[in-house]
Amino acid sequence: MKQKSFTLIELLVVVAIIGILAAVGVNTFSGFQEKTKIAVMKTHHDNVVKIITSELMKCQLGETHFFSTSKYGGNYKVQCGTTPEWRAASARNGAYNSIAFKNPWKTSEFTIWEVTTKPYFEKGKVIVSSSGNEVSVRSCWADGCDSSNRKLDIIVTD
Repeated sequence: MKQKSFTLIELLVVVAIIGILAAVGVNTFSGFQEKTKIAVMKTHHDNVVKIITSELMKCQLGETHFFSTSKYGGNYKVQCGTTPEWRAASARNGAYNSIAFKNPWKTSEFTIWEVTTKPYFEKGKVIVSSSGNEVSVRSCWADGCDSSNRKLDIIVTD
């Protein structure tokens, strides 16, 4: 009785095909990961703008405090204050202390950064700053942070 088996050439061809498919799959997968991180960063930016805007609306509706939770646990309250400048600075502080989004490229750190000096763009960070009655939200999702891969929104307080 003669046993049928694969020849060495047939086995090598199968191994080569699997190797080629694996190499193509790894490159494609890494491209998907980067695109997903970029999409997450854009979503973080849009959500931070929405959160700050809705929290500031509380003051316009007669509340005395806004941003009532802390990303570090426990309660956190920011007073609405009496001036638009106060609310802008408080919104900057509140966003930093309350919003717990993670940096898609460095998941060990939060993505929201509060800046009281000159604002800037940095990959993976949502930079929140204030000047006068304006809150600026800056985000970047690529090295270099040129105009094609960053976003700036300005929220004006009343």
